[in-house]
Amino acid sequence: MISNNLSAVEVASLLQSIVFVLFFIFFILVSFWAFTSRKEFINEMSNLPLEDGVVIKSDKNLKS
Repeated sequence: MISNNLSAVEVASLLQSIVFVLFFIFFILVSFWAFTSRKEFINEMSNLPLEDGVVIKSDKNLKS
């Protein structure tokens, strides 16, 4: 019974290490992509939700 519990702990520890390494690799790749991408692309994507072509008129009857 004790050997089964120790085996489960070892497997959980191994899985935690694997997940951490995968997350770290993903973080490094995303950081590399962010630093090497063009400024124009980043600006275009950051303004995308604001440039949908819909004009919103403010309603003067609404109170803030």
